[in-house]
Formats: sequence, C-alpha cells, structure tokens
Amino acid sequence: MKGQRRFTRAAADQIRWLLDRTRAASRADQKVLRQEIRDLGFYISDFTRPSTGFRRRDFEDLVRIGQVEVI
Repeated sequence: MKGQRRFTRAAADQIRWLLDRTRAASRADQKVLRQEIRDLGFYISDFTRPSTGFRRRDFEDLVRIGQVEVI
C-alpha cells in the first residue's frame, strides 16, 4: 500500500471533488488531477486496478465499508 487510509474531512472532500472532475477531464488533465489525488495521500491503485476506473461512488463505498476512514 502506497497511500494512507485516514483522511481529514477537508482532504476527503477534496478527493471527492477531484474524482468528479477527473471523469469529465481530458486525458492530459486526468493525469494532473490524479497526481493531485496522490498528493493528498490517496492512491487509487491501492484499491482497484487502473483499467477498471475509479469514481466518487467507489471512494464513498470504501468509506462506508471502513477501508477508508474520514476523521
């Protein structure tokens, strides 16, 4: 695991916002947005294979089942 599993509410909100923006962004912009998500300590690859895509809903599911904690 590269990233962390505990995030402040502000960081979790920022991750959610970035995930929403990533879906509508160009390929080049997606790379920038994913780096911003990693800079917050969240690595999508810790939870899924890159080819499957990762959405805000997936992040919410991780929070709901306790794999990610928002403090």
